[in-house]
Amino acid sequence: MKHERKTGMRKKLTALKTNEIFSVVIPCHNSALLLRETISSILVQLEKAKNDNKCEKYEIVAIENGSTDNTFEILCDIEKKLPRGTFKLFRTAKGLGNALRKGIFEANGTKVAFVADDLPHITQEIELMCDQDLLKTSDLVFLSKYNSPINYGRKPVRILAGMIFANYRNFVLSMELTDTQGTFVGEMSKIKEICSRTIETGFVVTCEIALLAKISNLVIKEVPILCINERRERSTVDFIEVLKMLLGVLKIRYRFKNKIYLS
Repeated sequence: MKHERKTGMRKKLTALKTNEIFSVVIPCHNSALLLRETISSILVQLEKAKNDNKCEKYEIVAIENGSTDNTFEILCDIEKKLPRGTFKLFRTAKGLGNALRKGIFEANGTKVAFVADDLPHITQEIELMCDQDLLKTSDLVFLSKYNSPINYGRKPVRILAGMIFANYRNFVLSMELTDTQGTFVGEMSKIKEICSRTIETGFVVTCEIALLAKISNLVIKEVPILCINERRERSTVDFIEVLKMLLGVLKIRYRFKNKIYLS
């Protein structure tokens, strides 16, 4: 009994000494309708992961970027209600790339996860990313909704657009990933190094991160996430944004071919 007590105490002291933080970065743009639900879902999953000893401490880093609704005001209210150090709020110019870079470099964790601001339609996403075994054989893990075993109720036009973009991206950039537009998790030091070389300000920054990880010889893995059958579609396909994404992929290829990423 004494030996077990000493062993348990030693394990506890070791855990306290590591002081590891799991950072969740959330770029937020015009997401007022889903934002409170998103943050609540993330907190529930982080607390469960903490109770299951999957993470010791955690922080949420939210970055409002160019919203025209009351996204920022809602984030300010959430920040006031959460314990200090649990929630950090920043602002950048409009663009996923701008927000993601700011969030990554302001985060203090040893591991970092990037998630969307409409998370409630996905279950167990944060719990999965907190899993200690997930990064044992990989440097960067993308969580793919397209490989989900459950239909998550997206409109057919969005599914079709996503599939077309994925095939186009993989052809242009010589990649084999199904979904780089979703969420990812990785070791902080490696993600920061990759993000410091990114240039894109918009949606295709995650494609850029995947390509930079590939040319840096990092091990990339893609795993499916479990999605619920019902969800609220926040928007329809914006064909102007789709065009920007297609052009963005071509710009990434140009930079790669001209070794701009290596300069």
